Amino acid sequence: MTAALVSAHGLTKHYRVAGRRRLTAVNDVDLEVAAGTVRAVVGESGCGKSTTGRLLLGLETPSAGEVRFDGRGLAERSPAELRALRRELQVVFQDPYDVLNPRMRVDTILREPARVHGQEGSARSVPDLLDLVNLSSDFAERYPHELSGGQRQRIAIARAIALNPRFVVCDEPVSALDVSVQAQVVNLLRRLQDDLGLAYLFISHDLALVRYLAQDTTVMYLGRVVEEGPTEQLFADPRHPYTQLLLAAVPRVRGERSATSREVRRLGELPSPLDAPPGCVFATRCPLADDRCRATRPELRDVNGHRVACHYAETADVAA
Repeated sequence: MTAALVSAHGLTKHYRVAGRRRLTAVNDVDLEVAAGTVRAVVGESGCGKSTTGRLLLGLETPSAGEVRFDGRGLAERSPAELRALRRELQVVFQDPYDVLNPRMRVDTILREPARVHGQEGSARSVPDLLDLVNLSSDFAERYPHELSGGQRQRIAIARAIALNPRFVVCDEPVSALDVSVQAQVVNLLRRLQDDLGLAYLFISHDLALVRYLAQDTTVMYLGRVVEEGPTEQLFADPRHPYTQLLLAAVPRVRGERSATSREVRRLGELPSPLDAPPGCVFATRCPLADDRCRATRPELRDVNGHRVACHYAETADVAA
């Protein structure tokens, strides 16, 4: 088995809101991303997947647990070591227009990471970066407002790889783009991952993209991991009711959906993490929940080759 490049153990993040109330955005998450692989994190908005990405990058400090890179904890490193580590850890955000300085030309944007980290001699050149993301050299003289959404995201990706990172968090990188452009950007991410040996944490709600890009998938709900495993295995045989309902909602041929997708629409809104249930986090919406589910939280355990947090994982079937 390939050793983990990035790993989280017992990762937890609390926020104080509305006075003294505590919101738990990420709750006791274990997660690994092997070198040169893609792990997807999926779930509804508010499930904690973006917070998990920020914690793995060291952009936020965990309330409990730890993040390790190359076997060494982020908390164990000195400020100078963390600064050097930033070159290895990069991110591509959802909306490129929010992160590209509108007053900078593209060539300045792409040189900025090397200037900040004092790596002008070892960073990729602007022409090289533009070529890697399939843009011609004349884009170097343009400003962000002169680019389309897809072109801006390509520039954001080029900036992310300028310092030759090993791990990139892709946080909904195509959800703000037109459907016609999404496939092009996803294919670009896949090619760069193959050619440069990158490891991705791919955060998305688009399960079709996840199946195309990721070797492993983690499903989150209300800050907890409810199922994880090899992507093809998880898609072929989901054992958690929440995963089953998510997959049932994916359009089939000619836009058809399974009958189970009606259950997804009946689930209603995700409960507030301020009022998470005491037992299984999915019990308030699960069509199979009973008193045991509402009282006792299931632990992640091995079932059919992947890990599931469900008391009835061996028999759970929301379509039955």
